[in-house]
Amino acid sequence: MTDQSAAPALVFLHGFLGSGNDWQTVIAQLGADAQDTANWQIHTPDLPGHGLPAANMPEQVDFDAIDRWLCRYLAEHQIQRYLLVGYSLGGRIAMYHGSKQPTGLQGLIVESCHPGLAEVPAQQQRIEADQRWSQRFARQPIHTVLKQWYQQSVFADLSPHQRQQLVALRSHAWGNSLATMLNGLSLGKQPDLRPWLSDSALPIFYIYGRQDKKFADIGNQIAQLNAAIRVHAIDDVGHNTHHADPLQFTQILQQAIQVIGKQHD
Repeated sequence: MTDQSAAPALVFLHGFLGSGNDWQTVIAQLGADAQDTANWQIHTPDLPGHGLPAANMPEQVDFDAIDRWLCRYLAEHQIQRYLLVGYSLGGRIAMYHGSKQPTGLQGLIVESCHPGLAEVPAQQQRIEADQRWSQRFARQPIHTVLKQWYQQSVFADLSPHQRQQLVALRSHAWGNSLATMLNGLSLGKQPDLRPWLSDSALPIFYIYGRQDKKFADIGNQIAQLNAAIRVHAIDDVGHNTHHADPLQFTQILQQAIQVIGKQHD
């Protein structure tokens, strides 16, 4: 049974190529108005294959293995009541975890993440595309691959200077570990979570940027799956809303904390 006296936790899961440090601006903004989170634990783990990959990389990477990693993290840090905040890959991991209906999970706040592909041809096409990227990460200089990675359409809102900044920031990454993560957690290998989202009573907030046309469409689709899912758009930003507009993102996060908190009072 969950210990309701334990302090609740906000657990932030970053995206592919990122790190727990990616959330620091949001956390600082939360701290500026700590009324609703003053007693909350804040956790920003590095996903396996990121940060110190040798220390936390599972022998096998798939969604079940990553979910076991997350469960171990929660247990090791004595986290009993928690909200998951996830961006992109981190959001997909958060939704997969939520679909397992774990004790103690009180809600999800997910950003620019895909619920899964429903058709086998689309799944196979994505697996093959991610395998090609994985081979590049494993075999080519990381700086070269990153320059190509950030030319993808999902990053169309980035300026050339912003792309250069991201390449420089991520160039310390471990190519082999990233290749393993990208291949094992390919969107093509993710279960289609739409049936779960359609029926779930778990409080879920979905956030996207209006300039990210792909995920704007996905956000609208998710809103139609379940009227209980609260979908929020942030104007004038693309895929990474919490980086481009941390103030608006944090305001939505604070709203979610208030709503979810009241449901569990």
